[in-house]
Amino acid sequence: TRRSEDGQLLGSLGGTMAAAGDVFTPAMPIGARSLGGAGFVFSSARNDEASVFQRINLRGELPVGYDAELYVNDILRSAQRGSTAQGRYEFNDIPLVRGRNAIRIVLYGPRGERVERTRVINVGGGQQAAGKTTLDIGVVAQDRAVIDISDAGLSGFSRARGDLRAVLALAHGLSEDLTLTAGLARFTDNGGTVRTVGNIGTRNSLLGMAMQADVASDFQAGRAVSLGLAGRLAGISFLGRHVEYGGGFADEANTSFDASRPMQRYSELVFDLAVPLPGSLGLPVSGRIDRAEFVDGGKSLTARARTTANLGGTLVALGADY
Repeated sequence: TRRSEDGQLLGSLGGTMAAAGDVFTPAMPIGARSLGGAGFVFSSARNDEASVFQRINLRGELPVGYDAELYVNDILRSAQRGSTAQGRYEFNDIPLVRGRNAIRIVLYGPRGERVERTRVINVGGGQQAAGKTTLDIGVVAQDRAVIDISDAGLSGFSRARGDLRAVLALAHGLSEDLTLTAGLARFTDNGGTVRTVGNIGTRNSLLGMAMQADVASDFQAGRAVSLGLAGRLAGISFLGRHVEYGGGFADEANTSFDASRPMQRYSELVFDLAVPLPGSLGLPVSGRIDRAEFVDGGKSLTARARTTANLGGTLVALGADY
């Protein structure tokens, strides 16, 4: 892996990151998810920026016997006991809020060891400066490692193991307030079906709010339309997004994706706020609500909330899930 904060990789391509070996493809807003395998990736996007409309994936090495915890803005979001089959920790599909996000990953060893890694991600609306173009590309033999240290696949995509997964994403700033995006991907989903998906979209702002619109097609009967809005109102940072599907479109980037049950529509709401308390700066609360409808008439609803309080120098994490 090579990184360049000032975009000097590969000359005129203005790359910020290039990697070969065990890598992970970029995710599409609708269509292909981020998946690993033997191959290469290249990006000219800023390393410290992300779009509020796309969840992030955090991965890293995890020694045998260690556990991992993920904190976002000091709120415990997820935890993992032991490493995955390839000796990693993986926190996938993590939503962030617009603005500054402090990401903290804490590793705990079997003999009391503690390793803490912190990074800051500035999340915007996915807009580019006027005239600027960014490129993200990834090509892998999905679910197949360069050196496989187990019989299990990286992510359970056993039917598609070793198949080609290629993703290309472009973004171009037409003006300071409007960015056009486009993407193309060829992949095999976890049901073993080969799919080709293309999408186009816009990223813009209105009254201080970030807006997103995407249209996608699988070049057959499948199609999808997505609209999103993110911002801050009355002290609450929020992200709302709705997607309509038709023709059996397979959106594996969606957390509710099921290869055997095509979706009809999907909605999500993510929010962060500080609940005022006497004598304190406020109790941080992070929440998320997901609702999906399937073409077979089935529906699912998931809601969760997280908070963290400091009691006598001890950090106490509380959560509720429905």
